[in-house]
Amino acid sequence: MLQVGHPRRDRKRIIPYTNMSEFSSSAKEFPPLFGPFAEVEAKMETTSPHEWIPPLMAPEQFVPGDFDVWESQVWRYVCSLSSSYRVYVVINLLTREAYKSVMDFDLPDDVDSLLVTLRWRLTGPKTAFEYREEFHMLQKRPEKSLMNYMGSVRRLAQ
Repeated sequence: MLQVGHPRRDRKRIIPYTNMSEFSSSAKEFPPLFGPFAEVEAKMETTSPHEWIPPLMAPEQFVPGDFDVWESQVWRYVCSLSSSYRVYVVINLLTREAYKSVMDFDLPDDVDSLLVTLRWRLTGPKTAFEYREEFHMLQKRPEKSLMNYMGSVRRLAQ
């Protein structure tokens, strides 16, 4: 066994030494950290692994006229949740008036389709000016194929 002293504490840490490759071991002991990382490491060693971590704050309920911001906040929030609860959480983040306007429609079971449906139902279709602005701002991204880009341009040009 190899004993390594920690620069901030007097206690010794025992690190097993074997002739095995560093990649063949399932659990690897890392050398002690220095500076601010040592403080974080010390806090991690004293906390319980079963300590309760508070959940993310839920975004505010939908306010008409600000769907883009609300959608972005909701998407970031629901990504941290289990997939089985996501749709229900999005629906619960609607105000009473917004829910009344969409409750008669068949709402999809996945978050992506639900947000598209909510956008269409709650904000209505885009104006010609919004389509024109989107057309002028459209750029071909490296990850997007030329055929997909041309389809987007053609759709906006109509």
